Amino acid sequence: MKDKAIQTEVDAYYLYGQLAKHEQDKTIASVFKQMSEIEKGHAIAMAKQKGLDPEMNFSPSWRAKILNFMGKVFGDDIVLSSLMDTEKSLSHAILTEKKKRNINIRGSETNHVAILQTIFER
Repeated sequence: MKDKAIQTEVDAYYLYGQLAKHEQDKTIASVFKQMSEIEKGHAIAMAKQKGLDPEMNFSPSWRAKILNFMGKVFGDDIVLSSLMDTEKSLSHAILTEKKKRNINIRGSETNHVAILQTIFER
């Protein structure tokens, strides 16, 4: 996929889905599944916004596939760490843009970061 922002959402959708499959704690697996669906929704919304077919086949990048493989070999913390970095970067960009445009900050902009931090602390 040529659109980096959409690919980021697709990769997150894929990785959260893989984490859900590997997670033994049913509650945490459910959280990962929900986050996967949210990221898929972001990818579809962005595709629509850019005039792309929202029913297109969203394929994870090689980077995401390799990261998933590394998670299988070295443990899922490596995947969680990468997702945390991505979520922090996206949250920061959203907050910066909202401040620049003088748009109200609702507090939900950092929800994914907070969720991942809670999971890391388990």
